[in-house]
Amino acid sequence: MVPRLQDKGVRLLITDKVMEHAGGEWDPGTAEIRIRPSTVSMGSRVLAEALAHETAHVAQSCRAGGLGKNSEPMGIQVNTAEVFKHQLGSPLYKGEPSSKAIELEAYSVGANPPWAIQLLDHFCKG
Repeated sequence: MVPRLQDKGVRLLITDKVMEHAGGEWDPGTAEIRIRPSTVSMGSRVLAEALAHETAHVAQSCRAGGLGKNSEPMGIQVNTAEVFKHQLGSPLYKGEPSSKAIELEAYSVGANPPWAIQLLDHFCKG
């Protein structure tokens, strides 16, 4: 997944400079995915899920017009909100209902990491 992200112009950083309560984040302003070292230390499964989640946000930005754009829902099939009720109830997602739709897509992709590459290739051409 990392080489494909790099091919699309996305940088991956391992850093503690991530939003509070988040294991990782996508920053369209810098075209960076930042992952906490603690997320990396949780093992390959957790890391793959976090990378897939953030890669979904990259694909959402591409859907909105390019890497520098804010995420926009892709219109993909998602797991029911009940599955991710705990995550979506986090203070991170207290905002517009559209932000919950964006996160629901990202959590759904995070639960199925191979899907992230397909979405990245579909929405991020070139």
